[in-house]
Amino acid sequence: MTMNIEDELRAGMREQVAGVAVRTGLVAAAAQRHRRRTMVHRAMYATGVFGLAGALAAVVAVSGGDAPAVNAQQPAEPRLELVAAVTASQNISYRMKVTLGSREDPDGWGSAEGAYDPATRSGYLNSPQLDGPGVYYQRLVDGVLYLGSNGGPTWKQELGDRLEYGDALQGAASASADPEVLFETLRQAGLTVTETPAGYHFETSKPLDGTLFVTGTATLAGDISLDTAGRIAKVTANESMKGQFKPNVKGGVAIDSGNVVTVELSDYGTPVQVEKPTDVVVVK
Repeated sequence: MTMNIEDELRAGMREQVAGVAVRTGLVAAAAQRHRRRTMVHRAMYATGVFGLAGALAAVVAVSGGDAPAVNAQQPAEPRLELVAAVTASQNISYRMKVTLGSREDPDGWGSAEGAYDPATRSGYLNSPQLDGPGVYYQRLVDGVLYLGSNGGPTWKQELGDRLEYGDALQGAASASADPEVLFETLRQAGLTVTETPAGYHFETSKPLDGTLFVTGTATLAGDISLDTAGRIAKVTANESMKGQFKPNVKGGVAIDSGNVVTVELSDYGTPVQVEKPTDVVVVK
């Protein structure tokens, strides 16, 4: 038996910067998805490909992250060139568009657009809902997250301190959709990087969690292009997870799952101004 884990993940979840209206019912549903997604995805991120980006980023934090210095007399390795491009892309504001889908339908799970400034920990995400005309909004102001949707004046202040890409993308779990996590993933030492005519190709993998799986591997691979300033312009990442659950976990089913994440970044250094909502319900 083969299980499509994307469908399970999607079933488990789901601004303009000013002048946004919010429908109370949609906000409540979004907030509920946010809290459920936070709990579920913390576990899922630890088990397979959906946590591969986050797990690899953690390796960077422990090991120090930066690559050794390059001998000026030798050509730089592709991985070191990529690290330099990532470094140039970090700690500066940017605008982004993130699209998520399956192997068969790369943009089928929706898209989100917005901007983020890591210096002020402020930004926003706007994402049309796939099941209707509504739009799901997030505002992050000084590290405080607010959720809203079109149709009414009320926002919910959530416990999160960063933009939630899983919520914005219909609840589908993908750590790689977050540019900040993706940056750290692309810096990690275990990444295999090769140069391509358009930029770089990268690959990495890890075994699935032995407490849940009998066997299996999570793989992250993709292609990167740079802008004229040498910063990251586009990343298309293919995430896959193939393995067998233990008999006492989900009945021991086999999984062969994957998704495609496309992250487009632009307007580096452009100021990001986000207004704090005035009609706010604080979630406790």
